[in-house]
Amino acid sequence: MSSRTLAPPSSNTGAERTKPTGLIACCDWLGVTFKNLTERQVIEEVLLLNPDDFIEMDIGMYGYPLSLRLGNIVILYGGRKEMGVHLSMTGKGCREYENIGKVPWKALFQVMLAVDAQFSRLDIALDDHIGYWSINRVVSKVKRNELVSRFRSAKRIEQVKIGDGSTSGETVYFGSSTSLIIIRMYNKSLEQQGREGVNPDTIPEIWNRTEIQSRKERAQTIAGLIANNIEIGTIVKGILKYYLRFVVKQKTDSNKRRWPVTKWWEHFLKNVEPLSLNQVNEMEASVEKRLTWMRKQVAPTLAVVIRAMDGEMSAIYDLIQDGMRRLKPRDQAMIRQYQESIENAG
Repeated sequence: MSSRTLAPPSSNTGAERTKPTGLIACCDWLGVTFKNLTERQVIEEVLLLNPDDFIEMDIGMYGYPLSLRLGNIVILYGGRKEMGVHLSMTGKGCREYENIGKVPWKALFQVMLAVDAQFSRLDIALDDHIGYWSINRVVSKVKRNELVSRFRSAKRIEQVKIGDGSTSGETVYFGSSTSLIIIRMYNKSLEQQGREGVNPDTIPEIWNRTEIQSRKERAQTIAGLIANNIEIGTIVKGILKYYLRFVVKQKTDSNKRRWPVTKWWEHFLKNVEPLSLNQVNEMEASVEKRLTWMRKQVAPTLAVVIRAMDGEMSAIYDLIQDGMRRLKPRDQAMIRQYQESIENAG
């Protein structure tokens, strides 16, 4: 390891992919522990980076006494044996890794999961540069009781400049500090304008950010979805659709769960399916359940169709191909987890 200072270029707007819809998705925080690897192996074999580019420091975090740092990419080590080696990337660290790393997040998470890494935190974000939603709209809906949610409450925090009384930041939180899932929505453009050293001319006029902060098993599940080639933006939208539904009040119906979804929220999420992360963890057994159901309910129908067609299978294959095209993120995750269980058993 080297003691020289070397930091990769950072970017406030770097991301994994950009969509023509004006939405940009990215990983925005990573905390993961390796119980079976050394700090050098994490750098060389997982991150595919050069250990000599990291700075050795006698300062750590989270109970680790030592660290290796490359900008905001931090390797923590030197603790008790059961603590292993911990990798931490802040939002800036994620952008830095995108600039210097050799693999995308999908491949990186595949490697991490293959070596039994344990994710303690994984934040993913979706930036809106069109203006599908605004903080004022979100707050207004919550206050008017036009939100159907699995969360019990929302918290709004406003940052105000003492010098002139202007608002320099505003965030709405869904979920408590102990929740495995926390949703944050805020005006990223306004937040960047309040930062020192940021050129205002480089800040997009419209920049609304939604962040999903996940911990422990929820983080592990999201990492698995990304490793299975499910787009980060799709995961963010799916989680939002599962947890939050902004609706339009109906005077003739007192049950708001039957109220229609407001147009701006519908346009933002489009046709994505709701994503329940706790259900994803139960998917492995679902493959066996579906096979049992097919034997009982579908097999007789298939036999009738195939016999009527004198054994011709082309129509059945067409149905299967159509089904493959219509697989949802939850289905893909189920397939991956089932295949992994078969491989591990072998």
